Amino acid sequence: MKFRKINPGGVRREDGVSIQIKHHDYLEYRNQVGVANVSVDYDPETREINVYASQVTDWETQSKTEKIPAPIREQMAHDLKDGLALLKGKFVVK
Repeated sequence: MKFRKINPGGVRREDGVSIQIKHHDYLEYRNQVGVANVSVDYDPETREINVYASQVTDWETQSKTEKIPAPIREQMAHDLKDGLALLKGKFVVK
């Protein structure tokens, strides 16, 4: 499935996965299971927006904070690369 742009700072896929820039220092990744806040920053020298997906270890599920399983973290990084490619700016998922 492909992402589609829903607003200047967000994308969504038909299966419910969404990515939304919430603030200048984080974005929200949401799927059917949980929500994770992912740190971002801007490097003025390279003009890149760094997205620190590898640093995300926990997320909020319906009832509590849980560890994100490794396969889902890998899928999250892949989704971030695909989804953010639709937005304006040069995003680098780390």
